[in-house]
Amino acid sequence: MVYIARLLVFVMLLITQFVPREDVSSLGVLDVLNISITWLEPEYQVTSLYNGVISFRYTPNSRFGLMDARGNIIIEPIYNFPLVFSNGLASVFVDEKIGYINTSGEVVIDFFYDWGVSFNEGFAAVGTALDDD
Repeated sequence: MVYIARLLVFVMLLITQFVPREDVSSLGVLDVLNISITWLEPEYQVTSLYNGVISFRYTPNSRFGLMDARGNIIIEPIYNFPLVFSNGLASVFVDEKIGYINTSGEVVIDFFYDWGVSFNEGFAAVGTALDDD
């Protein structure tokens, strides 16, 4: 019986996501376990979800950051590209070099590489440019 009640509440909350609201954007984050919804301010655009954290684009400065499911900012929107996490890490550019950060915003692999891709099964391809000298 509890499961049916939770399912009904879930469906009702899901439907409310699509009801336009003037005070916030029509985009929200639904927490199924706690049967709650966090409405995001209009200037935040979700780019991806990963283990309860949300990568977002902040429209006033067109930069990307990270927030938790309650809308609390974890990483300020300072990055030029979306934070896409894989194996707990996201590649980010700083001063034209790639490094990797975790979901707390801590640098795990320093900004050394000229290019790199997302981790897959514990590995990521990275590289540096060859000098013409």
